[in-house]
Amino acid sequence: MDLHDHGVAADLVVERAAPSKLVLRVAQSQDVGLIVTGMARTDPLERMLTGTTADEVLRVAAIPFLVVRQRARQAYRKILVATDLSACSRAALRTALRYFRDPDFTLFHTFDVPYAGFVEGDKRKEAFAAEAWDECSQFLVDADLPDGLDETIRVVVEQGSKGWLLRDYVRHANIDLAVLGRHGRGRLLDLILGSTASWIMQFAPCDVMLVPKLT
Repeated sequence: MDLHDHGVAADLVVERAAPSKLVLRVAQSQDVGLIVTGMARTDPLERMLTGTTADEVLRVAAIPFLVVRQRARQAYRKILVATDLSACSRAALRTALRYFRDPDFTLFHTFDVPYAGFVEGDKRKEAFAAEAWDECSQFLVDADLPDGLDETIRVVVEQGSKGWLLRDYVRHANIDLAVLGRHGRGRLLDLILGSTASWIMQFAPCDVMLVPKLT
């Protein structure tokens, strides 16, 4: 471990207990602001099996949760914040800007065109795209960011399936960290996260931070 070399103090906790319960108990007792876990395995089945503890912690934790893919060699340089324009994703954006002040930020949003396969021409698609861009602009205004900060954030709007588009963009843009909002807690979270955030946490090629709405 390199923590000592970087002047980081750490307490080691070793107990016989269910991993998820121990992590949550220690996080609460120590009043920590971020839970960090590693998920370095590359085989999807192994990731699903070893990710059980992470899933259990994620369902309950009321603080940001960072999943690290590989050993850190430097600070995050390129950070993507995925948004569905909700208050939850605004919390994710604010948290990312609070934790990481200097990187290159991208706001990523996807939209769907109803019955796109039956639509002839591009006018209707262009109208939906324009609306999505306007909504992203308003999203940044509503986020109430410090003066001028919203102008430094790159906005990317894509049409299609959020999970696949997000994963592909992360890979092609060499994103170091993807930040997503988490909508709730409990078993219902499985349904909310299953299509996007949980899927990205398992299969995104970069580190992933999930932020609860309460943050």
